Amino acid sequence: MIGVDTDKISDTIISATRDIIIRAKLATLGGHSLTLIAGSSNIGVGAGGVWVDHTGTNTGQISSTGFLTISAKDLYATDLIDTDAIRLEGRSAPRGRLL
Repeated sequence: MIGVDTDKISDTIISATRDIIIRAKLATLGGHSLTLIAGSSNIGVGAGGVWVDHTGTNTGQISSTGFLTISAKDLYATDLIDTDAIRLEGRSAPRGRLL
């Protein structure tokens, strides 16, 4: 889980066996790309997803000055079944392409 504002000045890959939950700002700077890969070791319902959580006091947002790539299967943190691999509630701003 990303719970504090984080700026990266290099290409960044974040991989998790289950969920990646972003509750603060996550950004890459200087033309660098951001890749999020969730559910890398699981299959099926609740295998792992990406949630940019901007609910309540959470201020989740993602920003990349390069490419923004997200790969996910199904969020474990929610009770929705097979419908929420990637949940973008906060600001998402790729300068390049969203893949």
